[in-house]
Amino acid sequence: MDARNPRSERTARRPMILAIQSLSVATASSLLLWTAGGGFDGPHPKLASAGTKLEKPANPSASGISAEVQERKVKLNYFLSTPWEKVLKDVAEATGSQLIADRVPKGRFSRRDATEYTRHDAVRIINKDIEPLGFRLIEKGDFLVVIDLPSQRPRYQPVTVS
Repeated sequence: MDARNPRSERTARRPMILAIQSLSVATASSLLLWTAGGGFDGPHPKLASAGTKLEKPANPSASGISAEVQERKVKLNYFLSTPWEKVLKDVAEATGSQLIADRVPKGRFSRRDATEYTRHDAVRIINKDIEPLGFRLIEKGDFLVVIDLPSQRPRYQPVTVS
């Protein structure tokens, strides 16, 4: 406590939250970000000196796919007419994705290929075979979603005139 300043005792006992309430919203949010670690990985771009080289933090792709899923490879080597359900489950498991499907195509998939594909390329190859069956496989973040195309299209209702 400062003997010359009697207000210092009151200020010292006041909780920090009350002091923040008297600040403007912009100042309070800046202060909270600063105490929480800044909200960014490096120095603030406006506060960095001209000679300081700023590095961008590692950022997953804009599509929201984690780096682990992007790096995994999958083989589409099914030479024994494999049911679509097994093929789709295998691709999801091999790429670290979660499969979401209400229905899967009927029939079987055959392909002799020892090449390792990224998830994006595997989905493109599979779509060439399942689109004629009325299905499409879509990548959404870490998910693989099987869409039944006819169920997504509205039925045409002819207009009746009385």
